[in-house]
Amino acid sequence: MLIEWVNRNDGLYIVADQSAVPVQRRYFATALGTRFTGFEETEYSDWHALFRRLDREVARIDWKGQLIIDEFLYLTLAEPEILAVMQNWIVLRFDISLIPNRT
Repeated sequence: MLIEWVNRNDGLYIVADQSAVPVQRRYFATALGTRFTGFEETEYSDWHALFRRLDREVARIDWKGQLIIDEFLYLTLAEPEILAVMQNWIVLRFDISLIPNRT
C-alpha cells in the first residue's frame, strides 16, 4: 500500500536491510537511480557524499516528491552517523531548524 501511494504521488520508496554499510549505500543509490538518471553509476564512499549528490539532483529537476525509507532502523544500526547526516541534509535542503524558537 505504501509503494502504491509513493507511485501516485511522485515519491521514491527505498527499503533498507541488514547488509553491510557499503552494500546499503549501493542499494540506496540504485533506488535513487530510478528517479535520478545515473545516480547508481557512482560509488559513494560515505553517506555525506550520497546526500550531497542527492541534493544536487533534487535541485536540478526541482523534485518535490517524498523519500520514504522503509526499515530505516537497519540503516541506523549499521551506521549511527546516518542520523546526523540526514538531519544536516534536511536542515540545509529545506532551510528549517529542528530546534523550536523560544522567544
